[in-house]
Amino acid sequence: MGNLSDHFSGGGGGSSSNVLEILSAPCDGRTVTVSSGTYTVQNVTSSSNPGTTYIDVPGSVIDYLPPEGTTKVMYEFSIQSGWDGTHAITDYRLYIADAEVTAAKRGIGGYYDQSLSDLRWTFEIGDTADAANGVVTSWDAAKELKWMARNYGSSNDNKINSQRYRDGASSSYFTRPVITITALS
Repeated sequence: MGNLSDHFSGGGGGSSSNVLEILSAPCDGRTVTVSSGTYTVQNVTSSSNPGTTYIDVPGSVIDYLPPEGTTKVMYEFSIQSGWDGTHAITDYRLYIADAEVTAAKRGIGGYYDQSLSDLRWTFEIGDTADAANGVVTSWDAAKELKWMARNYGSSNDNKINSQRYRDGASSSYFTRPVITITALS
């Protein structure tokens, strides 16, 4: 296995990296300073059940401005979900500046589901805008990034930021999500 810079640059053992910055934090309201600025992540203090109407996924919303020279932005959001209905299914949508990235649609579910999931997408700064695939022509001002979620149906309840089974007991246990943004040149 290569070093971290090999992972991001696709290199075969070189020491250069195209990582410009990594902003990563548990969603507990903390402030993080990176080269592009200072960001305060959302403070998530409880689990939520979205019902059958799309809601912003708590912790996933951030206004981000990458540093100069960025060509790709990797946006990762790690969440735990725990069933509230025996066959839990949750649908996810990704947005950048109020435009849905339709190619990023995700679904998490199962019978008595308890999943740790990484919702992720790589945005690109390119010559031609393509909202469906998360390609923008410029990113010189902060853009809101967020995931939205809803349950598939009224009997498919799934709690976001929750774990159902823990230490031999069945209840609803809050779990804190983690947000990570990596800017690449």
